[in-house]
Amino acid sequence: KYRNPFKKMLILSAGVCGSSCDTFSRSAQMFSKAHPEKARTRFLTFGGTGEKKDISGTRFPGGVENENEVNSAAWIYLGFMYTMFQWMGKEEFIDGVNQVADLSPMNPAFNTGVAPQFTQYEVYHISMGEDALPQEFYNIPTDFYLKKWPDFAYTTSLGFDLARVYQDAKAQLNKMKS
Repeated sequence: KYRNPFKKMLILSAGVCGSSCDTFSRSAQMFSKAHPEKARTRFLTFGGTGEKKDISGTRFPGGVENENEVNSAAWIYLGFMYTMFQWMGKEEFIDGVNQVADLSPMNPAFNTGVAPQFTQYEVYHISMGEDALPQEFYNIPTDFYLKKWPDFAYTTSLGFDLARVYQDAKAQLNKMKS
C-alpha cells in the first residue's frame, strides 16, 4: 500500500502550468478541498495583474483534442463496424452502418481551410458536485498570491529572483494550517 507522506503541499506557480501539469496539480488541489483532513494542497501564484482574483494556479486544463478532421475518427469506427459485421454475416447491421455513413459528410468544408478541434476527453472534479461542468468552464483563482514580478537586478535565467520567491513561498507554507 502506498502512502502520501505530505500533509501540506504548496504549488508555486507563475500561472503558466497547463495540460498534464494542470491535471496533476488541480486534481491534487480539488481532492484536498474535498478531503481537508487527508491533505492540504494549495497554489501560491505570482505575476499577473497584481490582483489575486485575476490569476489562477494553472492556465488551461488537461484534456485531449481531436487534431484530425472533425469526423475522421467516426469514419475509422464505421469502417471497422462495416468490416466486422460483414465477417459475421450480419446484413441487418451493415444497413445501419451504411445509413450512418450516408448521413455523415466525407470532408466538411470550412472557409479557413482548417477543421476545428474539439476536446475529446475533459476533466471533471467530483468535489465540484455531481452536475458540475468540465473544469475548463470554471475560473478557479489561486489560493495565495505574491505580488512578485521579474526583478532585473537580481534575476535567474528564468527572469525571476527565485531565491526571494522561494523564501516568500516558504513563509506562506508555514502559515498554512495543518
